[in-house]
Amino acid sequence: MVSNRNRVDGKQVGAASAVLYHKGKEYKHLETAFGESVTETDTLIRSLTPALGTLTAFLAAEPSQAHILINILIPSGTAINKTLNATPHEEQETALRHLASLGELLTAYPSTRIRLQWLPRKGSFVGFRRAKQLALEAIRTTDLTTLDEPQMIGQQKEKTKEQVMSLLTERWHQNPRTSHAYRTALLEPPNGKHHPTFQPTREKPQLNMNANNQPTHPDQEEQAKAKFSRLTHSTLYRFITGHAFTGEYTQRFYPRHTPDQVACLCGSPVETVEHVLMHCPLYTDARRKYLFANGHPRLFHQIFNHPERVRDVLCFLEETGTCAKPQAIWEPG
Repeated sequence: MVSNRNRVDGKQVGAASAVLYHKGKEYKHLETAFGESVTETDTLIRSLTPALGTLTAFLAAEPSQAHILINILIPSGTAINKTLNATPHEEQETALRHLASLGELLTAYPSTRIRLQWLPRKGSFVGFRRAKQLALEAIRTTDLTTLDEPQMIGQQKEKTKEQVMSLLTERWHQNPRTSHAYRTALLEPPNGKHHPTFQPTREKPQLNMNANNQPTHPDQEEQAKAKFSRLTHSTLYRFITGHAFTGEYTQRFYPRHTPDQVACLCGSPVETVEHVLMHCPLYTDARRKYLFANGHPRLFHQIFNHPERVRDVLCFLEETGTCAKPQAIWEPG
């Protein structure tokens, strides 16, 4: 567990403990402190370390008991899955160490049977209450200045993420934020989560079975939402960054343009991203279908700040095909 209970310095310290019961009585216990760099999950995975320590001491003192079934109870199914998992994961080194310890035990006591079992923490098992008491005592008394903390991969990843997010946030505030992307999609500093414009690939819709055990296809709306073309996704990000094939883009990057090359097909003097999405009469039907809320058009800065709204924009672009390709090709001025 991880706690700061009764610590004078108030620091969150991780510790694990194990209690061995034999013939209904507490036979031995062992607790280990890990320091500040562990998470709750880390301590649960590493709780097998003191458990194997108490078991080794028990079998050495009571070799006549080596033939009995030994149950090791852990209050986490995730911890059980990882604590002996030799494949690459964040606690692989701990798992390999546990496997080596188990191998030595079973080699020394071949008739011993060991079973790892998950037991809910909320149960009335007295062993968990006793183990919690011992772990809290270890946390209270641990001297962090003498503790050689393990280098936890998960903790290192989290620390690196915090540093990166701090740097990105600082840059966001220092940046003048005058580019098109800041006025459309980057309205707030990064928070470590996927931006709403990131649309993860959806799984292929599953076929349902009817009463006659015949497959039925999902409705057309779900199929339409399942996937958008690469061109549509590209157009979305061009809209956000100001590099869509609009008259405004032509006006900016091709100085020798003509009025008809920057005008919208509806007659507006300059075709802009905002004009296409919010005002152009050529797309009124699609706009009402996808970009309205309660019968009213959304504000321009709102349509890129939520995954569902971004999906609506993608539907709009997919259906209209607007600004996906240049209207004409000419040499730059």
